Amino acid sequence: MTRGVRFLLVGVIVVVLVGLALTGYWVFARQPVVGFRSPLVGNYFTLIEVDLADPVRPLREYRAELDRATMNTNGTSGIDPLDRFDGPGWSFRDRDEDGQVSGADVFQIGWSEGGSFSLRLYWNSRLLASTSWEIEVPVVVLSPAQLGEAFWFNVTDASLLVPLLMYSAAVRKNDTEHALLDPLVNDTLSNGTLLFLDRDGDGNVSTGDRFLVNTGTSPARWDLIVGWGFDERNRVIVRQMWTTP
Repeated sequence: MTRGVRFLLVGVIVVVLVGLALTGYWVFARQPVVGFRSPLVGNYFTLIEVDLADPVRPLREYRAELDRATMNTNGTSGIDPLDRFDGPGWSFRDRDEDGQVSGADVFQIGWSEGGSFSLRLYWNSRLLASTSWEIEVPVVVLSPAQLGEAFWFNVTDASLLVPLLMYSAAVRKNDTEHALLDPLVNDTLSNGTLLFLDRDGDGNVSTGDRFLVNTGTSPARWDLIVGWGFDERNRVIVRQMWTTP
């Protein structure tokens, strides 16, 4: 047997032994038990905390997937392996910086609109933990009234207490944008036309708050459009249309 053949055989044996070692590692390694706490839904993001991880295993052995089903986004994205930390619009935070999945580590998922969300965590292609949650779209009801050249739109119902920063309001005159508050702010007049009053001062859109639109005396078609969300794709949740003779 020539020296070249011997070297080749040794190389093959080494590759086989390494493969068997790696296979044995995954076969005999104890599968961790991982659990999630209930989702904590904030105004701009959702936190998913790891409640249990036993035994702890390195981040590189894990991957995570996030499903989004919203008005503008419908699909799945991943962090693979988990020590990459960042996915599109979401991330994993190794809070204790031990390089392993352990209790109190957290996923942070940003959101800008309502919909359905689902997070899954895998180890060695095995699903270990999953959780799902919904982001509700608020329902706002307006009641119109007129006082001279001003039109009032009182909030008579708001299904959720949502901060002003997550709303926008626009006035259109003859199908052209005439005034804009984006985000919605209290007691700030836009283009001499649009004003919002947070009458209870709670920082949310809530029952008793008021939109005011000063139309002047010229005849026109008018629209008040209230949107929800905090990006360029705000969802229209209420719209009022009227004409001035």
